[in-house]
This record gives sequence, structure tokens and C-alpha cells, in this order.
Amino acid sequence: MSFKIRQMEQGAEKAGPHYFDNARIYIDLPYVKVASHPGWGILFTYWSGFASYEDFVNIGERVSEIISKDQLEKILFDTRELEVIDDYSQAFISGDYTREMIRQGVRFAATVLPTDPIARESLMNIEHTVPVSEDYNNYFDTAEEAIGWLLSRD
Repeated sequence: MSFKIRQMEQGAEKAGPHYFDNARIYIDLPYVKVASHPGWGILFTYWSGFASYEDFVNIGERVSEIISKDQLEKILFDTRELEVIDDYSQAFISGDYTREMIRQGVRFAATVLPTDPIARESLMNIEHTVPVSEDYNNYFDTAEEAIGWLLSRD
């Protein structure tokens, strides 16, 4: 299974990873795409470029609704192309957002780490403050590894 970035037919704009093929798309914005794949029981979030604190909060609320409605227990945060995570966003992700995901029924989360060194460091700072067990979230360098780990969890 290949998870390389695919290109849109009309040019070089990135359309998202291959795991979005045959997926139910919920959100398709320049900085985030959110979808679930039939049969996998995983909600996919693919972040790229820059997202503001307000973006994280708004998408977080929508993701919470999707998780609840579709009764999903696994989530993938693909942040390979994320560039910056500001301090307010870090606090939101490590606090209210994580608690809400758990409250909605998420049992397992996998994060694909950013390739940008500064964004990677910001994300790892979040990891140290997230109030969850080690079994809840794991970190990976590729989407293939992260999806494999999520699919192996029951």
C-alpha cells in the first residue's frame, strides 16, 4: 500500500495522501483535510502549511462532531507538512482537544511527525504535556507505519 502524496490532475497542488482515495471527505481546506476510510474505522487528519489557533479550535470542534456521529475510536494526525504550531495551539491540543477526543470515544491516536525541524520540536513539546497513557498515542515518521499501528489496535 502506497501513501505517497498524490497530485491533482490539473497542476502541482497537493490533493493529499493516498489514504484519502476512496475515503469519505469531511473537510477539504488548504491547511487541513479530514476524512475516514470505509472499513478502517480511522479518522484521518492531514495538516499542511500553517494553521492558526482559531483553525485548530474550529477543526477540533468539527472533528469532535465527526468522531461522535460516526463512533470512530482511532485517529491519525498526519502532520508531515505542518510548518508551525504556535504556543496557544500547543496548549489547546495538549489540553482541551485531547480530553475532548477521549471523551468522544477515541481510544488510539497516531501522529506522523512533521518533516520541518521546528514544527517537529513543537509537536514533541506537546507530547510531553498530553494527559494520556502511552498506549493512547504513538509517533511515526510515515503514514504507512501509523496506519499499520492503528489497524493493529482493538
